[in-house]
Amino acid sequence: MAYVLPRRVAVLVSAAHAHRGEALEQLLDLVHASYQRAGHFAVRLGPPMRSVRSAGKCVWVPLSLAPPDYLVVAGGHSWLVEAKSTVGPHWSLGLLEAHQALALDAWERQGSTHRGGVVLALDGRADVAWWLPWATLGPRWWAWSRIKRCAPGAGSLDAADCRLIGAEVRGGDWLAVAGSRVCLVHDEPR
Repeated sequence: MAYVLPRRVAVLVSAAHAHRGEALEQLLDLVHASYQRAGHFAVRLGPPMRSVRSAGKCVWVPLSLAPPDYLVVAGGHSWLVEAKSTVGPHWSLGLLEAHQALALDAWERQGSTHRGGVVLALDGRADVAWWLPWATLGPRWWAWSRIKRCAPGAGSLDAADCRLIGAEVRGGDWLAVAGSRVCLVHDEPR
């Protein structure tokens, strides 16, 4: 199915904001709005929050760790997605938190229609990213998490690694890639 996406969006992330992935998340918000217009369910997740007064101001305080960023349901499948972005050509596996990895594992254990993954933007470019299915990224992340000291390059991903375990995404439309890879990743008949 073709989605109506925003005009080509070339978003660069400043070094000060790269760790937050703001440019990528802004692009994904626009793309997810197009998924909603196509009749799919797409929502941005966040931790439960509580407001408290501090120095005369209202401040929002998280009550728990944040889940992965997005939940999307389309075509009988559901995806739990974490968005990550870097300024440089490598993404450290340490930038995916253990509680996020546990959430992605738990999501995929729910059944064959539940998928997890990471949308990763390298070099601060949100318009060219990678879909990394948790079925292929997860084992690598868990192997790294047990050791955390490994051969140079084994604790991070670059474009060549992403090409091996995932697929390139243009314009933020990760669902077009993830949806087409459902059968390849999980060996299910179409």
